[in-house]
Amino acid sequence: MSRQAIVTNSNMYKVELVIVEEGMYGEYIPLFYEMQEGDWLIFDDVHTANLMLKPRWVDDEWIETATTEELEEWQASLMEGIPEVQEGASLSDVIDFKTGLMEGFHGH
Repeated sequence: MSRQAIVTNSNMYKVELVIVEEGMYGEYIPLFYEMQEGDWLIFDDVHTANLMLKPRWVDDEWIETATTEELEEWQASLMEGIPEVQEGASLSDVIDFKTGLMEGFHGH
C-alpha cells in the first residue's frame, strides 16, 4: 500500500513530498527518492506542509519559517500566469486555485 509522506532533514525542515510503499518488514520505502543520513519521514498533516513555503516540523506540527518578505515574493510568483486570479486575492485563494488545477490535471 502506498501513501504520501514528507521527507525532512536532520533539522526537521521539509525536503520533499514523496510517495512511500511499505516494505517486507514494515519499513517505509520512498519511491524515486534516496533517503540521506538524518532524513525523517513525517506522515502527519502532509497537506498543511505543502501549503507552506519553508515548513518545519516542530512539536508534532508544521510551522512556517519563511519571512514575511519571502512569503510576499512567493505569493507574487504564484499569481503569475493566472489570469483568473483577481487583484487582492489571498495566498490561500491562489493555492486553492492551483491545487484545483493540479487535481484536475491528475484526474481526481
